[in-house]
Amino acid sequence: MIVFLGEDDERQYLYPPEFHRGFFRLAVGLEDTDDLMRDIDHALVEAGFEV
Repeated sequence: MIVFLGEDDERQYLYPPEFHRGFFRLAVGLEDTDDLMRDIDHALVEAGFEV
C-alpha cells in the first residue's frame, strides 16, 4: 500500500518535521523483493515516470 501524505494532511504531526512537506509512505508485507521491485517499476512507468 502506498499512501501520499501532503503538506496539509492532518496526520503530519505524527512524523518528524523533515517529512512535513509531503512524502509517500510505502507499506509492504512479506513478499519476494524482485516481485516488489517489478511492481513498483511498473507503477512508476504507468504514472509517467522514467525508470
